[in-house]
Order: sequence, then C-alpha cells, then structure tokens
Amino acid sequence: MASSARRVIHELGEASATVRSAVKARRFGFALRLLSCVIVNVGQLTIGSLVRRRQCPCCEWQGVGFLWSANETRTATDAVCPSCQSRSRHRAERLLVPLVVKAASTDAVLHFAPEAQLLPSLRAYLPHARYQTADLYREDVDLPGQDIQRLDLADSSFDLVICNHVLEHVLDDAASVAEIARVTTPRGVAIVTIPGVWERVETVHFDEVDDNGHWRDYGTGAQDLFTGAFADVKTFVSTDLSPTPARFGIRASEPIFVCRKG
Repeated sequence: MASSARRVIHELGEASATVRSAVKARRFGFALRLLSCVIVNVGQLTIGSLVRRRQCPCCEWQGVGFLWSANETRTATDAVCPSCQSRSRHRAERLLVPLVVKAASTDAVLHFAPEAQLLPSLRAYLPHARYQTADLYREDVDLPGQDIQRLDLADSSFDLVICNHVLEHVLDDAASVAEIARVTTPRGVAIVTIPGVWERVETVHFDEVDDNGHWRDYGTGAQDLFTGAFADVKTFVSTDLSPTPARFGIRASEPIFVCRKG
C-alpha cells in the first residue's frame, strides 16, 4: 500500500504541473486529456495490485491496468507500465524475442537507441551473448557516435539487431535498413519497429521534422523498405505474440518487422 501511495503522489505531482502549463498556454483540449488520464491513473494506482488484469513482460509487474497518457492530439489508454514505464512496443518485443531468437545460438547482439524499459530483460534472456548498445548522440552506450545510415561496424557481425522507433528520425531510412542488413549475420535476425498509421498503405513524408523529430509517418507499405534489403520479412502483430494480448497492453495494429537474409 505504501508503494501505491507513493505512485499516486508522484502521478499527481507530475500531472498537476503539466496541466497547469497546458492551461497557461491555453491548450485546453490537451489539459482536458491530461485530466482524464489523471482520474483514471489515480484510481488504478490506488487499487494497485489487488486486481491483476494486466502484466508487464519487461518487469513482471501485475495490476489492474496500465497507465493512460496524452499528447496534443490523442489519449493513449492502457499504455504505460507504472513500474518500468514500458509501452506497447517494448512489451510486444519482449514477448517476440524468445519466439524468433534462440538464446543459446545468439552470440552477438546490437541494440540501437537502447530503451531502459526493454534492455534489462533482454540482457537477462541473452546472458551469454556479447550484447552491445549503439546510438548517434548518447554517450551511455557501448558504441557511441554510430550513425545508422553509415555504420562503422564490420559486415555480418551480429546475430540479432534490434532497432525500435529509430528509422523515422533519419533522413535516409533505406540506407539505414541496408546497413542493418549488412551487419546482420547470414543466420541472424533483425527486429525493427516504426511508428505509423496502420490503416493506411502510404508513408507520409515531411519537408521538415515534426515536433517528435520524425521525417515521416509510415503506412503498411513500409514493409517494402525491408524486403528491399532482406530476403525474408515477416510482420508480427499482437495476436502472433499472445492469445491474450490485452493482458500485456499490446496494441492490436502495431506491427513488428522480423527480417532475415535468407
């Protein structure tokens, strides 16, 4: 109960500051979305783990529901783990990796822009692998200064490459996918996620980066981006990962691309 109380206080403190800022800026729609999230989240945090309808595969938290979150345009329900802050894509990938990767035969891993929500549990699943992290700007990685469009890494050097929500941030996503394929071993696999509107085929390109630092918003046709560099590309969705995806808070339409050279 003490843990639940601390979480409620933390949620109220963070949310109240954001709501005040939104009202001051006259962003009233955003403020209302935030308030709706606060009401739901405080209720769920108060109940805590008394009702265990949801489970996080990244940190093993169980509780009544994942937290809601909001931005300027939408509210994401059942979205954020109150323990590790994982989101749908992190939880989906944690379920996917054991389905497509055998820990015993994975010697080297490359994880771009590693997420704190996902990294510890994947390291635990692959305890014997040489697990390396990379990023262009971050210094808290094993391989800093790595531009995914032009990697300074040897050919066929990683059995598993993980790249979550990175391609939308680079100018040349095709060159980036080609580089991912180049450093993946012939028997290896690359797992990639990208944000998009999955009821639409076309990818929408922007003349300048948007507020999230994105150059484009993908559609289902984005699979062609991967088939141009890999011989075998499969798309996994929530029902491929679990017969009860709602238990893990995984969005139904969000794809994960699993790519192999042969």
